[in-house]
Amino acid sequence: MKGIIEIENLCIKYENLVLFNNLNLTIEKNTFLTILGANSTGKSTLASIISLNKKCDNIKINNQKITQISKKMYQQEILYLNSTPIDTLKGKSIKEYLNDYFKNSNLTLKQQEEIKKQFQNVLRFKEIENKNFNQMSIGEKSRIQFLQYFLNQPIIVVLDDVFLNMTDKYQKNILEFLKKECQNKKTTVILFTSNTEETIFSKELGFLIEGKIQKYATKEAYSQENLFKKIEMKRPFMVELSTKLGYYGLLEKIYLDEKKMVQKLWKSS
Repeated sequence: MKGIIEIENLCIKYENLVLFNNLNLTIEKNTFLTILGANSTGKSTLASIISLNKKCDNIKINNQKITQISKKMYQQEILYLNSTPIDTLKGKSIKEYLNDYFKNSNLTLKQQEEIKKQFQNVLRFKEIENKNFNQMSIGEKSRIQFLQYFLNQPIIVVLDDVFLNMTDKYQKNILEFLKKECQNKKTTVILFTSNTEETIFSKELGFLIEGKIQKYATKEAYSQENLFKKIEMKRPFMVELSTKLGYYGLLEKIYLDEKKMVQKLWKSS
């Protein structure tokens, strides 16, 4: 079955460094895929290629080579965010930007209120709505980037270490929301990260090893500690804890939810 994104035999070399060696990857529509890799293995390069920031004949989106996709289509259908936020507010405060946006849109008042309610619940920006971009902290700037998701409704979201400067509270809120959006068949998310704690929201994990990607269902990947060792990373804390407690016969499976783990241990005691 063809995916929404298909990469075939991608090879990229820089002098003596081989980034990708006949890399092949199919990303199904409405999945949440996290790609992990050690430093300098090409995660950001691959993120740029998928998001059309770098042209490459080896990648197709919806069965169309990305070299044939217009900039207008890219802006409408693919959202690319990284750890260096840009000023999408155009010098205005959040409140001013949104007022102008909705004023020039064809949305009904009811639709506008629904969108406002949705991104307020996810981004929690009420306390900073009167700030412009330059007045925000780096964490606030990172958070506000996600406004574009609600306003543009992209079919593909590419995130390259975008949560690097964001507190856990907001990071979790956004990742949980994006997971539900994938489940509700509203978007496809590709997350590139060096933080394995972010992987618990993913349906699939891709391990960038020796220029190729090895892809697994997330739960299957968690049972293979050697994969994480190959990319010089540790599994998420709850995975490691579940595994250790399993050695002592206290748990029979991996728990990602702390409350559910405590309930299970309490019933077993």
